[in-house]
Amino acid sequence: MVRVDLYQKNGKYFLIPYYVSDIAKKIVKNKAIAQGKREDEWITIDGTYDFIFSLFKNDLVRIIDSKGKEIFGYYNSCDRTNGAIEIKKHDGSVSWRGIGVRTAKLIEKYQVDVLGSYHKVKREKPSHELA
Repeated sequence: MVRVDLYQKNGKYFLIPYYVSDIAKKIVKNKAIAQGKREDEWITIDGTYDFIFSLFKNDLVRIIDSKGKEIFGYYNSCDRTNGAIEIKKHDGSVSWRGIGVRTAKLIEKYQVDVLGSYHKVKREKPSHELA
């Protein structure tokens, strides 16, 4: 998985996974992961959903989960069977798996500059709109 695109609607988050073949073929996908369903049964993302940002491996993220727990670390992977993601601590000593994004209260992405300071990313344009 090269990246996942994060969308939001009515306070819920949705992930669309992209693979190398999707990028190579310039495919724009509109199906978000639905737990326990085949890809053809996934949720159709239309103009009523807001694109938030794309997540690539090692992007710095802050998540407040459905129970109010804060997780701050680096995005590692996404499980396409249930839409959960894995976040790792900066030194790899701790890994949080199975973080459900659909019910998360907040998901933020940060940029890290050359001096190690980090700044919240507002909103990005979808990759297919950048060309």
